[in-house]
Amino acid sequence: MKNIVALLTVFILFMTQPTSAELYNPDEVQVYIVPMIDFPEPAAAQLSKILSDDMKIWVKSSVRLGDLEAVTLPGTRQLSGDSIIEKSYPIVTKLPGSSKNTMYVLLTTRDINSETGAFRFQFSMHHSEMRVSIVSMARMIEFVDDKPVVNHLVLNRLYKMCKRAIGEQYFGWKRSTDINDIMYSPIMGMPDLDRIGTKS
Repeated sequence: MKNIVALLTVFILFMTQPTSAELYNPDEVQVYIVPMIDFPEPAAAQLSKILSDDMKIWVKSSVRLGDLEAVTLPGTRQLSGDSIIEKSYPIVTKLPGSSKNTMYVLLTTRDINSETGAFRFQFSMHHSEMRVSIVSMARMIEFVDDKPVVNHLVLNRLYKMCKRAIGEQYFGWKRSTDINDIMYSPIMGMPDLDRIGTKS
């Protein structure tokens, strides 16, 4: 896991995608990108700038959360997404500039799943009433010669899942059956995630 974090930090610092100089700074933060304890802050900060520029809203990154001590699902190494959302909510809602309209996207490199066990894993999970989503990079990582690789493909997967979360939770975008739509559903694995578009 430390190797993945190091790769992610180094790669994203050298990304060449430009971001606008315009500052989307209304009276309140519209979306917070919140890295968990295992996710590098520089990567979260760069991602928030890209999403701000793309979605024309103020997407702000925070510092890392402390250890939430989230529940590990029995018989697995997966963290309970339900537990993460529940434990993070009273913390993230105290971030500066937060309001009842602010939406929060938590980022982790750990594998997550629902406590229902309906799926093998989940790329993301959402709680509409709390306006909190969590996005996991664990299944997005590429491996070459059994070594983790973070490249533009991996970062594009992360970007897509974060944009989907914001689209659904903040803008109210509806899910689609059009594979070219970023809101395409269901996403059942990496091939679906790679095929979907970036616009709704």
